[in-house]
Amino acid sequence: MIRAHLFPCTAPTDPWFRWRGGSVSRVEALADGVFALALAFLITSIPIPNTYPELVQGLRHMPALAVCFAMLMFLWYSHHIFFRRYGLEDKTTVVCNAVFLFLVLAYVHPLRFLASFLFFAFSDGALSPASKGTYLDGDDGRWLMPFYSSGVVAVFGMLLLMHCHAWRRRRQLQLDEIEEHLTREAMGSHAISAGLGLTSLVLAATTPSLTSLSGWIYCAMGPLHGWHGARAGKRLARLLASAAPSSGGGPVAHDESGPESMGS
Repeated sequence: MIRAHLFPCTAPTDPWFRWRGGSVSRVEALADGVFALALAFLITSIPIPNTYPELVQGLRHMPALAVCFAMLMFLWYSHHIFFRRYGLEDKTTVVCNAVFLFLVLAYVHPLRFLASFLFFAFSDGALSPASKGTYLDGDDGRWLMPFYSSGVVAVFGMLLLMHCHAWRRRRQLQLDEIEEHLTREAMGSHAISAGLGLTSLVLAATTPSLTSLSGWIYCAMGPLHGWHGARAGKRLARLLASAAPSSGGGPVAHDESGPESMGS
């Protein structure tokens, strides 16, 4: 089966994984609607300008809005790839998906608040306008990072659980060696994100004096994901190299329509 990966697949953007998702299901359609609603929340949080100064003031919201938009697009793409790769629609997947979508909606405004606050604090108001009140008052700052980090743990934890469920059904899904490797890589990636969130949450909740450190911990996200991706890439290259000598006989045909979705 691994020979099939040496030739074009049905998804040029995901060449080493046979997409098992067929036409867009109601589960995916619901998710697209939820993400569209979350993006609408971001846009409508900016007041409609009636004067030029108000327009300029509104443009200062753009950096924070761009960060939130990028985060939502990343979550949407991770969700999209999961359902395209595995095509699962069993009860466990539906429940995990429902919880994941609820978390996305629940943390849109906290994410927007944190992004606006950070841009305001680090640019002295140049990249984000001041709020009508005080961003943080008294001990509010102590609870900001635990609140945000709990959302990171929950969102990426749900993505991890969904991939773990796909891993448990790898025999039914008929994943080959490369697809199993890519599944483990995705599980590891989401575990890194959730693990950093958990570390930040524990630091902020148990040691108030380290609240600022609990925020800076997220700077390690890029290097850790880069290291994880590099290791996974080397492993993938070895798998492809080991498959190459036995790949004779011409391209293996692919079913463009994809297998039926896995039911309960």
